[in-house]
Amino acid sequence: MTMMTAFPAQALAAVDRAGTKYIPTRRDEEFRRQLDRLFARDEAGAQTASLRTDLGTGDARGLAVIEAAGGGKSTLIEKGLSRHPMLQPKYEGHLPYIKIDAPSPARQPRAF
Repeated sequence: MTMMTAFPAQALAAVDRAGTKYIPTRRDEEFRRQLDRLFARDEAGAQTASLRTDLGTGDARGLAVIEAAGGGKSTLIEKGLSRHPMLQPKYEGHLPYIKIDAPSPARQPRAF
């Protein structure tokens, strides 16, 4: 039998606070790099708010983030989009991209 050690309230509070922090990693840098590739550039090479499009079809490109459940995909995308200079809101309540929350299958109620 193992004994459980009681944690002081301060330690538990510190763990709770740490859980709300976001620490960027190399994955964030790669996401930003790939996101930057979606934006067009002007004649001087500066990034514009317009998307690059296929010259033949006019279609814009997309970006897929694939990882196992719980790997932080949603947080990566949310942080990456909210911090990108081309995607900053122009006024209160403005969101310059479409955001769709797809619920996790693990959170869906199931009938047995």
